[in-house]
Amino acid sequence: MHGRPSRRSSGGRRGQPPQQPQNPTSHLQNPINPTQNPGFTPPPQQVSSSAVFRPQNSRDMLESIDRAVGKARYELSAAGENVSAWKVAQSALLMLKVDSWDSLGFQMQQVPSLNLLMLTEAKERSSN
Repeated sequence: MHGRPSRRSSGGRRGQPPQQPQNPTSHLQNPINPTQNPGFTPPPQQVSSSAVFRPQNSRDMLESIDRAVGKARYELSAAGENVSAWKVAQSALLMLKVDSWDSLGFQMQQVPSLNLLMLTEAKERSSN
């Protein structure tokens, strides 16, 4: 041990600090900090679609979702379109300005009017 240099990978020669690779243009490679790269324009920030729809509590949220489902069902019916749970659910998501049921924090079956529509469809299919 005495007299032999250690085999540590973190340091250079004995008594010298580890050497860092030098890059004279490294200040141009950091697009995050505009003071280091003044020519960089960051891309516009996208607002998460789930941030658009946020009532205070889960009961209020579920009621809002249920109202959107009811409105979607009414609009599809008034337009003379076939009313299915899938179409109503997709239309409600568009009204709520969200991408998916996951972003709402609820499953389709948890929304009372949508659940009733799905049960009605299931009964209809089983009777045929």
